[in-house]
Amino acid sequence: MRRDLIFGVDIFKGSPRSKTQQKYALAIFEGGKDIKRYERISRFKLIRMVKERYPEILAVDNIYELLKDRKELLAFLKKLPYETKLVQVTEKEGLSKLAARYNISFNKRSPLESAMVCACLAKMGIGREVSYISDRTKIRVSRARSLGKGGWSQNRYKRKVHGMVKLKIREIKGYLDKRGVDYGLSIKKGFGGYRSGSFIVEDNIKNLSISSKRGCDVQVKISPITKDAMEFSKFSRGQRYIIVGIDPGTTSAIAILDLGGNVLRLSSSRNSSLSDMIRSISNEGTPVIVATDVYPVPSTVEKVKRDFNAIIHSSDDTPTDYKMDITRGYDCSNVHERDALFAALDAYKKFKNKFEKIEKETPIWIDSDDIKAAVLKGSSLKSAIHLHSPKKEDLEEKEEKSEETKEKEKDLQSIKEQIQQIREHNNYLKSTIEEKDEEIKGLKKYIERLKEGERRGIKREREIIIREKEIKRQGKEIFKLKKKIKSLSEQIDLYRKIKILESSGRFYPVKVIGNFNRDSILEFNNKMGIKSGDIVYLKDATGGGRFTADILIGFGIRAVMAGSKMSHMAKERFYKMGIPVFSAEEVVIKVSQRSLIFERVEDFGIIDRTDFDGMIDEWKEKNREEEERRKIEAIKNMMHEYKRERVI
Repeated sequence: MRRDLIFGVDIFKGSPRSKTQQKYALAIFEGGKDIKRYERISRFKLIRMVKERYPEILAVDNIYELLKDRKELLAFLKKLPYETKLVQVTEKEGLSKLAARYNISFNKRSPLESAMVCACLAKMGIGREVSYISDRTKIRVSRARSLGKGGWSQNRYKRKVHGMVKLKIREIKGYLDKRGVDYGLSIKKGFGGYRSGSFIVEDNIKNLSISSKRGCDVQVKISPITKDAMEFSKFSRGQRYIIVGIDPGTTSAIAILDLGGNVLRLSSSRNSSLSDMIRSISNEGTPVIVATDVYPVPSTVEKVKRDFNAIIHSSDDTPTDYKMDITRGYDCSNVHERDALFAALDAYKKFKNKFEKIEKETPIWIDSDDIKAAVLKGSSLKSAIHLHSPKKEDLEEKEEKSEETKEKEKDLQSIKEQIQQIREHNNYLKSTIEEKDEEIKGLKKYIERLKEGERRGIKREREIIIREKEIKRQGKEIFKLKKKIKSLSEQIDLYRKIKILESSGRFYPVKVIGNFNRDSILEFNNKMGIKSGDIVYLKDATGGGRFTADILIGFGIRAVMAGSKMSHMAKERFYKMGIPVFSAEEVVIKVSQRSLIFERVEDFGIIDRTDFDGMIDEWKEKNREEEERRKIEAIKNMMHEYKRERVI
């Protein structure tokens, strides 16, 4: 809301009760100057301009010349911003008599000039305010969309939305609790949270920094609770001039002082909009100075300054220690409030001497704050006092009370002298406090240096402990690696010996497989390869059967050496396929009898060619004899079976 912006309106054409659309004349005053006039605008355009420009006052001659009844008036008021006041300037007297009384001349037949007079009278604080808003507000929080029938993820989405509604209700509740406002709350629970919630707040909507908004999942609607009957109350602009310090950002803070340097408000909030900030400031008064501790001036601060037609004050590169000294003794919740308060206090400090001079030279019957505001906006002290001096009829009334005024002036002079003495004593106390503060600051720095030295010592000790642990860990790792290197070196030496023996032509290579099962055989084949004519050594020959034997047979191996006992089925299968199977005991016996050499390393080994060929020949001879024995046994069985059948 712009406190120095006033719209004056008069009907241009038509009657509120006629069927034809009414047209209006509009005069816009800003900063006390007639800046713009409009003829023949519709009600729709008038409302749109009010919403765009956000004036302090919408002034009319008679509201029932514009609107035909209470219902239409209420609908019109609801379309206006809550902060904009609808003022009827006339009461018992007509507009012409009222204008003559305040020495305003105009053409009675010109709607534009009538609108201009309405704006002038409203600026002077004349008229009655039309009010329908009570000091109670309704805030409703609900889902922003229907959840629908949904699918498999319906419950998850419902829980999310209800959780967001619950979170927003808690956020608003926290804000109201912080402000200390009385309220009632009704809640509808839902799956995973709240479906909706309604607050009835015992405060005027203008005082709440909450606005209606709609998000993806949650919507907030805020509306005033209307009075039972329309009220026409005495209109007063109630203008109070203030100094505003602003620290903009994600967390914005405002500090508001009167022109005497007293703190009226100090607050901060997250993600508040520019309109919320302007509304909060407007509720306290009209800023004449907008201050910030940042240079160049942020755009948010510049917009607030333009909105109130105030002057700007900025502080550049101010040390944090100095800010803390200036704001010491004030209750700042965070650094944002501290920076906003510093900016306001720094602005007041800059103009303090000028304000004191104005107070001394301003007559008792004139509000010195009005003169201060006028001087800050560029007027000279003399012209400002003249502008705010009472009119002739007011002076006649003052003369009748001159004796009483003289007595009051004497009392006031005595009070001013007492105030001056108190100020001098206060300055002495301040200087003493500043000396003590400097002493405390020095001691704090000394303590901080001691703490910093202690912190560095502790940090150094921790680093030494960490490094010692790392050295121990790496030592253990080195020992493990050395052990592994030694083992690998021994294996390499053995490999080398085996290769030398193999290359001499006196030995056969032997493929060493760990276990007699399908996985071990296939894994070895992928790693080392098994080909036709290979000799295979099974370290653990247990577990395999006929089908496992078929896998090795399929590779076309020449012979099998078993490191442990092999199953009968597997042995029988190798025997049928003409593949000899030698047990570990047989190999050992042969070693002792014929000096059979068999060496192995991991997956590979060698065996003496001559001795192994001899073992193969012996096996073949035994196999031939066994085969003949089996054939003779089979013939005997056949003859026995034949005789038995003949007897029967």
